[in-house]
Amino acid sequence: MVTTTHDLRLLSNHGAALLLIARDDRIKIREIADSLGLSERATQGIVAELVRGGYVTRHPEGRGYVYEVVTGHTLPLPLQSDAEVRDFLAALTGRADCRVPDFDNLYGRSGVPTAIVDLDGIFRHVNAALARMWGQEPEEIVGHPWITFTHPEDETFWEEAATRLVDGDDLSLDQQRFLRPDGTIAWASMYVATMREEDGAPLYYLVQMPDITDRKRIEEQLDYYDYYDALTGLPNKSMLLNRLTLALGESRRHAKPFGVALLHLDHFKLIYATLGHEKGDELIRQVAVRIVTNILPESFAARVSDDDFVIVGASVASAELLVERVHNTLRAIHQPYESPLKPQFLSVSAGAVMSEADLSPESLLRDLDAAAERSRAAGSNRVELFDTALCESARRRTSLLDALLSAQDRDEFYLHYQPIVDLRSRTLSGVEGLLRWRHPQLGEVSPGEFIPLVEELGLIGEVGGWVVARAIEQLARWDQRGLTLSMSINVSVRQLLTTDLADVVKVALFDSGVDPGRVVLELTESVLMEDNQSFTLLVGQLKDLGVRVSIDDFGTGYSSFGRLKGLPVDELKIDRSFIRGFGLDDQDTTLVEAIIAMARALRLTVTAEGIENAQQLSGLRLLGCERGQGYYLARPLAPEALAELALRSPVWPLA
Repeated sequence: MVTTTHDLRLLSNHGAALLLIARDDRIKIREIADSLGLSERATQGIVAELVRGGYVTRHPEGRGYVYEVVTGHTLPLPLQSDAEVRDFLAALTGRADCRVPDFDNLYGRSGVPTAIVDLDGIFRHVNAALARMWGQEPEEIVGHPWITFTHPEDETFWEEAATRLVDGDDLSLDQQRFLRPDGTIAWASMYVATMREEDGAPLYYLVQMPDITDRKRIEEQLDYYDYYDALTGLPNKSMLLNRLTLALGESRRHAKPFGVALLHLDHFKLIYATLGHEKGDELIRQVAVRIVTNILPESFAARVSDDDFVIVGASVASAELLVERVHNTLRAIHQPYESPLKPQFLSVSAGAVMSEADLSPESLLRDLDAAAERSRAAGSNRVELFDTALCESARRRTSLLDALLSAQDRDEFYLHYQPIVDLRSRTLSGVEGLLRWRHPQLGEVSPGEFIPLVEELGLIGEVGGWVVARAIEQLARWDQRGLTLSMSINVSVRQLLTTDLADVVKVALFDSGVDPGRVVLELTESVLMEDNQSFTLLVGQLKDLGVRVSIDDFGTGYSSFGRLKGLPVDELKIDRSFIRGFGLDDQDTTLVEAIIAMARALRLTVTAEGIENAQQLSGLRLLGCERGQGYYLARPLAPEALAELALRSPVWPLA
C-alpha cells in the first residue's frame, strides 16, 4: 500500500458519494468539482474510470471503499489550477462515457432521434433526427446539459430517470416535453438505457426518443373534446357534471342555493334542413355567443347536446331572479340575425330549477328537462320553473322513455281511425290513421304525451314507418269487405329528416296493392312553405308514386298565395284552433272564409278539422267546405268498429 499522500477514498455513508484525492498540496478534487457544477454521479464516473484505467485498485472498508494508487502509474498531480482540474475531469469522464466511435455509423442516419448522454446529463453525441426534432443543429446540443432543452414542467425527468438507472435499472421508459428555439413543444417517448462496464459500473446512457408530437397533439385534442363542445367551444355535458358537483358541494357547505336553466332549441333538425349544414353551424355558434354574453360573470354556460344549452348561475339566489335572467337571455337569442341566417323556426323552450341540498347533478338535469318539456308543451319561448308537481311528471316521463324503447317489440302500438266526412254528400270519404299506445301498467297514454318522447328517442323513423305500412295495409283489408276509403297519414318533420319516406310508402303500396291515389300524406305547413331543396325533392318523389299530399294545420304558418300555388299539393286542412273560434271570433271566422275561398281558387280539397258542434258544421257547409273531421262527427274508432259503422249507415247524419 502506498503512502496516504496518494490515498483515494470514496465515502458512501447514507448513499452520499464523496471523492477525495489527497496530495501534497491537499487540493480536494471533489470540492473543485463542486465549484465547477459537476454532480456526484460525475464523480462516481471518475472513480470508475480510475479503476478501469488501472490507476487505482479498490478495497472494501466499513461502509465504503479504499482506493489505492497502483505502483507504476503516474497521476497528473499536483494540479496547479482550476483549468487543469477541469481538463483532467473532462478527460476521465470523456473516456468513461462519450467516446463511441461507431455512433455516426450506427445512429447517424437513423430516423429515430438518438443521443449519447454522460453520467452528468451532458449530451456527447446526437444524430440529425434528434437535432431536426428540436429545431437545432447538432453542435448546438452537444456539450450542453439535458435540462437546457427540457420543458420547465419536466425539469425533474432526467434526475429521476438517472437515479433509477444508477441504482440498478437498465432501462427507463417515459414521455417528455422539450422546448424548441421558436417556443413550440416537441414530445418524445423516452427510452434511456444504461451502458455498463463488465463489473456493472455505469459508463453512459444511450437515449432514443421517437417524436410523438403529432400523436400528443391529437391526444390533447381528444382530451379537449372530452370536456368541450367542438362547434361552440363551450364546456360539454361531462364538464358540466363536474362543475355541478363542485357547485352543489359549495352550496351545501355555505347553505347558499344557486339557479340552473336549460335552453332547448326547438326544431333543431329543421334548422339544419332549411339553412344547410354550414349556415346551421354558424347559427348555433351565434346562439352560443348570445347566451355567454348575456349571463352574469360568475355564471357558467355549457352545450350538453345538439339542441340543449345549460346555464349555471352561481350568484342567482332566488327563483324570481333566475327566471328574470333566463328571460333576458331568451330575448337576446330572438334578436334578428344577420342575413343569410334568418331562422324561421328558432324557438326556445326554457326550464329552470333552484338547487337543493339533496340533489345530484343528474337529478338537477332531470328536473330541468321536465321543466323545459312543460315549456315546450305550453308553446315554447317561455320559462317554466320546476316545482313539486313537475317532480312527479319527471318520474313519469323517465318511466315512459324507458318503456317506449321496447313498446314496438311488445306490440303495444296500434292505430285508430277517425272518419273524414264529405259535407256535401254526407258520406264517409276517408279516415285519418292515428297512433295509439297502450302501456301494460299505465294503460292508454295520450299521443300528445308519448309522440314527442318517441321523437326525442330518435324512434320516429321506425315507428312512423310502421304507421304508414299498417295504415295502408288496413285499406286493403277494408277493400276486401267492400269499403273503399282514402287514408290520411300524418308525417312529422323529424320523420321526414330521419327516413327515406318515399321508399317506405313505395314498399307499403307494393305489398298491399292499394291504389296510391287513396293515400294522403299530411305534411306540416312550415315544411311545405320553406324554400328548401330537400323537402321539395321529397314531395316530388311522393307525387311520382301517385299519392296525394295535404298541408296539415293550415293557417298556423307563414303561407303566401304565391308560394302556395306553386306547391305540388292536393289538399289542405284548416287548423282546429281557427275552427274553435269560427262563428264566435270575427278574426277566426274571416280567416276560415279566406282559406276556403283560396283553396277553391287553387282547386285544392279543403278539410276542416276539430269540428265540435252543430253551429261550426252548419257554418262550414254554408261556406262550401268540402270535408270535415272532429268529435262532433265521430271519434277515432278501432278498424272493426269503423267498418261496421260505415257499412251500416252509408249516409252520415248531419244537422
